[in-house]
Amino acid sequence: MSVTEQIAAVLQAKAEGLVKKSSKILSEIMDPAFVYVSSGGRRAEKQAYIDRVCAAADWSFGRQLVENLEVVDFGSFAVATMTLHDQFVHSSGAVERTYLSLCVFRKEGERWLWAAGQTMTPDVPFTADIEEAKKHLSSLYDRAVAGEEITISIAGTPKGKLIRADASMSKGRA
Repeated sequence: MSVTEQIAAVLQAKAEGLVKKSSKILSEIMDPAFVYVSSGGRRAEKQAYIDRVCAAADWSFGRQLVENLEVVDFGSFAVATMTLHDQFVHSSGAVERTYLSLCVFRKEGERWLWAAGQTMTPDVPFTADIEEAKKHLSSLYDRAVAGEEITISIAGTPKGKLIRADASMSKGRA
């Protein structure tokens, strides 16, 4: 089995652990010195990451799909880049998100351990096809209509929110 296939298997186990909220699965595939930086800029070590995913009462992963996986094997460690298609399930319904992700794996004997990860939200590129841009804006609109507050950011700095007018009124905002 190639290194890419081995890493893909670890990522599949990770997705299963996330969806099942299984601290057992996640603990088995994660390095003891694991560190993660979320798309929101939050840093978490192994136990904090597991606790956040497995103990969350207000949300869960519906699925995580990996696309465009590329792995560079350095012998004792490997770096993987990929596109993640996540589905988060909340009491108000499911929300789809796409992320760019970088993961580092450490070789321990014959197996690979997930040692670090960093996930970011891709920007809509200025060279985007107009139809793709319309789909993206339509998705933001639909999410706002459903009651989700959408944060508008420039270079990672929040600049405003897209919300339903009736939602802002009910929270005492004009």
